[in-house]
Amino acid sequence: MTDSNIHQQVLARAIKDAAFRQELLSNPKAVLAREFNVQMAENMTIRVLEDTSTTFTLVLPPQETATLELSDMDLEAVAGGVPGPTYNGCNNNTKSCRINC
Repeated sequence: MTDSNIHQQVLARAIKDAAFRQELLSNPKAVLAREFNVQMAENMTIRVLEDTSTTFTLVLPPQETATLELSDMDLEAVAGGVPGPTYNGCNNNTKSCRINC
């Protein structure tokens, strides 16, 4: 079962079952382990938030994912700044090589 499937099942049940919803809010690790056989690492935190008519929740990705950028050196390499390998004296970055090699 995928994380997405579990997520959908948890949401569907929490909408229909008030006791399940309360327990999920108070002890999500125990509920996920018991009901869906999902085991989390001890150091993993699960936070269940409840939207209300006056609350809207946005979930952001981890910061390292959101800010991942290539360095200037990496950008130069992917932009053709680093010559490719040479085969039989032919540099693969030249127009003649792509035609004649």
